[in-house]
Amino acid sequence: YQVEATPKPLAPVVWGRVLFTVRQRDFMPLRQEFYSERGESVRVLSFSDVRSVGGRSLPTRWEMRPAATPDHFTAVVLKDAIFDRPIDEAVFTQRNLQKP
Repeated sequence: YQVEATPKPLAPVVWGRVLFTVRQRDFMPLRQEFYSERGESVRVLSFSDVRSVGGRSLPTRWEMRPAATPDHFTAVVLKDAIFDRPIDEAVFTQRNLQKP
């Protein structure tokens, strides 16, 4: 499936639109394309190497490529994950969130 997200007319956003591509059978993200307000392709985020991590099926390689220089990219490789782990409420206090 492809889903196109466009901002409301006066919304203060960076992108003119974002095009999401997901796999039909399980809605696994495959690609996100980011466009400027003039409709020009700016960058592409691709997802690959889908496997089980932390008991969930996830893409474990994410690559962000600028449209102007597609041979340059930033890659994130997910090696392991823990889900549904309790987080102490103190982590989200105003004071804790403002600590340097």
